Amino acid sequence: MVRQQVTQWLERDSSVAQAFSMTQEFLKAIHRHKPARLQQWLAEAEQGAIPKFHSVARGLRRDEAAVMEALQWPYSNGPTEAAVNSLKTVKRQMLGRGKLDLLRKRYLALAERRHWYKRTQQPSSELVQVLSEVP
Repeated sequence: MVRQQVTQWLERDSSVAQAFSMTQEFLKAIHRHKPARLQQWLAEAEQGAIPKFHSVARGLRRDEAAVMEALQWPYSNGPTEAAVNSLKTVKRQMLGRGKLDLLRKRYLALAERRHWYKRTQQPSSELVQVLSEVP
C-alpha cells in the first residue's frame, strides 16, 4: 500500500519525483563510498530547482575535502561516538550524584546489557577498558 502511494505521489508531482531521485542518488553515493558519484550529485544539486538541495550542496562543499576523504575509507568512528554518547547519557541520569566508581559500575552494566562488553572477556572498546581499570 505504501509503495503504491509513493508511486502515485511521484507521478503526480514532478518536484517530489526530482527530490526523491536526488535523495536516492545521494544515498547511493554515500553508502557505496563513491566520491566521483558524490561530486556529480553536488553539481546536479547546485544546478537543480530545489533550494534545499542547494543548501545541502553548499554545506558539503564547505568541508568537501573531509567528506571525500571519509568516502575513501571503510572506517567509521560511529561505534566510538555511540559509546561516548551512552556514557554521557548515564552520567546525565545520575544528576551529579555519585563518584567515578558508581559511574563506572553503571556504564559497565549498560555495556554488558548491550553486549559491548563481558566481564569474562577483553573489553571491546578503549573506553570500556579505561573505565574497567579505574580503582
